[in-house]
Amino acid sequence: MKNDRFIAPRITSRITYGLLRLISWDTDISVVEAERGFVFAVFPHNSNFDAVLGYLTFKTAGLRAATLAKSELFRFPLGIVMRALGGIPVNRSQHSDMVSEMVSHFKKTPGFVLAIAPEGTRKKTSSIKSGFWYIAKGAGVNIHLLYFDKQNRRIRRLDIFTPGESFEEDIILISDIYRKAGYTIPLASKLSQAPFCTVESASE
Repeated sequence: MKNDRFIAPRITSRITYGLLRLISWDTDISVVEAERGFVFAVFPHNSNFDAVLGYLTFKTAGLRAATLAKSELFRFPLGIVMRALGGIPVNRSQHSDMVSEMVSHFKKTPGFVLAIAPEGTRKKTSSIKSGFWYIAKGAGVNIHLLYFDKQNRRIRRLDIFTPGESFEEDIILISDIYRKAGYTIPLASKLSQAPFCTVESASE
């Protein structure tokens, strides 16, 4: 029997896909590995509306994907919306091993799907955060490379990537995949050492 936590009714998929088309967006995402679970790495992230696009895309594909978001976004009344969109609050003022927490969640929850924006902010950045890779590596799941192609208004899955032995080596390979699709991942002179990323608020 399929895990109904992640397989949406067909009518829901049709409705959410209709909403995507209504706002002139499209997607080629389909359900794969729903039972095993995986990490979505989402590039680029430069708008709060990305969360809405992601939600509609995941529901269209029959997935319920969780996302990491700064705890400030979960205050009433916005918190109601954030939780409905699958948000997991992260308190950045307290020390916590979010990578280990998410790895544990994958191991305890069959079919868990986590979406992360490695750029970690809507603002222009010169580096990315590595948490998405370490979570996937620790949980033994693949990384689905998601591209919000805003020029063509299409959400695309570029590849399904299996983490290797080195983040530094893998991010070069991942960067090349996105470059060929038309987007340059901001690597700059060195990669950010921050362990995980969060969705930034509109005020930042």
